[in-house]
Order: sequence, then structure tokens, then C-alpha cells
Amino acid sequence: MRERNIITKPLITQKGLTVMEVLLAAAILGIALLAIAEMFPTAYQTVSYGGQITRASALAQKMVEMIKGEPSFDNVLLYNNIDTRNPSSIPEASPSPGTNTIEDPSVNPPKGKIDKWADEVATLPGGWGTVSVPSPGGTNNRLATVTVTVGWSGSWGTRTVQMVTMIAEDT
Repeated sequence: MRERNIITKPLITQKGLTVMEVLLAAAILGIALLAIAEMFPTAYQTVSYGGQITRASALAQKMVEMIKGEPSFDNVLLYNNIDTRNPSSIPEASPSPGTNTIEDPSVNPPKGKIDKWADEVATLPGGWGTVSVPSPGGTNNRLATVTVTVGWSGSWGTRTVQMVTMIAEDT
């Protein structure tokens, strides 16, 4: 057998990428980036909506705590039918029997605090709030059901958060 002296040499010496490879990689990268970019508006709306739910829940809880902090059970009932869309539904302070003063905090709900709450509710897009404390009746006439609703409008439509609690007279 005869020995051959064959030098193997690549037919093509390739350094770098071809134009077609670069174009194909750019197209694939472009499609991937477009798919990712399409998710941002939806993600932003979802985060914004979650923030609105959190804000509405905190505002409903704030009103519940305001009502629970009333020194007199009879004052709790004065919060009934508050609607921030109707400023006349917010109770005005009136003189306390026998004191002839409106500074007595045991008289009526604090109008300033309710007004401030209504202003905070209005920071939600199209925000509104209602409070319902129907007069208790029957054998548990010193137990009130308090319902606070905070609503707003947005790109998801009209949404509400409702908080319901029971408040009993301290004995």
C-alpha cells in the first residue's frame, strides 16, 4: 500500500456570520420583543386595578373604624344613608342636648372627618362611597349592621368594594 500525503483543508474558511443568518436572528429577536411588549399595557392595567382595589378597601376600612370609634351607639346610627355623590347626605353637626355646643364629639359624627373621607374616595377614578346603618330592630335593638361601599369607574368597568360589620352597644 502506498501512503498518501493528503492535507485536509476545509473547502470554505468561514469567519463571522452571513447576511442571511443575521437577518434571521434579527427577525426572531424582533418577534420575541414584540410579544413581550404586548404584555406591558395589560400588566400595567392589572397593577393599576390592583392598586385601586387596595385603595378602595383601605377607604372602606377607614370608614368602618371611624364608625366603630364613635363614643355613643346612637351616633353610629347617624351614619346611615351617607352617599358621597350627595353632599347633603353627610350629617351636619348639631348642638348636644343640654350643652348648646357643637364641639362635643359625642353628639354627631365628625363632619370634617366624613368630608375628608369623601374627598379621599373621590381620588379614585369616578370614585364614590356609601354608608348604610339601618336602625336595628327586634330583640337585638342595640346591634347595628354597618355596610360601607366604595365604588369607582375605570377601564375594567364599574367596580365596588363592600365591607360589612356588626357594631354592638358597649354595656
